Amino acid sequence: MAGTAVSIHGIVGVFAQLYPTTDFAALSKLTASVALVDSSGEPLLDGGGQARSADFFSVENPLWLTEGILVHGKSGLLARMSFHTRRTMATLLRQQIGI
Repeated sequence: MAGTAVSIHGIVGVFAQLYPTTDFAALSKLTASVALVDSSGEPLLDGGGQARSADFFSVENPLWLTEGILVHGKSGLLARMSFHTRRTMATLLRQQIGI
């Protein structure tokens, strides 16, 4: 998700909230890993039986599908770029960093 147009809009929303501060320490929370779960909420396991995790911005993060930012298309996952998804992305990023 990092580098997609919708994530850029989300980051702009975060910086608009942070402005005029110059303390960007909260942004480090965007590098967090998230636990991967299946559709029933059970943790996904790797080959060794350990719970899998992924980068917060990974397309494997179930948050993006749940919130409608990613959708299943004919050729795979697609990022939606609507006013609603841009606003949602900014909200999710602000929640992730705690502002």
